[in-house]
Amino acid sequence: MLGFAAVKDTEEKLEYLDFVQVVAIYVVVCFSSVYRYDKENSGPPKPGVRTVEDTVRTVIGPVSDKFHDVPFQLLKFVDHKIDESLNELDRQVPSQVKWVSGQA
Repeated sequence: MLGFAAVKDTEEKLEYLDFVQVVAIYVVVCFSSVYRYDKENSGPPKPGVRTVEDTVRTVIGPVSDKFHDVPFQLLKFVDHKIDESLNELDRQVPSQVKWVSGQA
């Protein structure tokens, strides 16, 4: 799978980029459904597809297990940087500008 770890507590939840995680999961589910349908309806090449699939699973499996949480950690890092940038912007923008933009 794509490697997005299940979010178990509120510290692990993304504040700004949670939609990216949702979209990625949706894409993986859609791709899996299409792949499963195509594999079941492949006809004569079906045994070859299964052989290639098993080989890829054997080779890629250990690498996938090692790096399964990297995409989520990357999103978490970027999300944290966005939060830092917005906090810095909030600190530097004068309150008058904030008030005027709120009135618009």
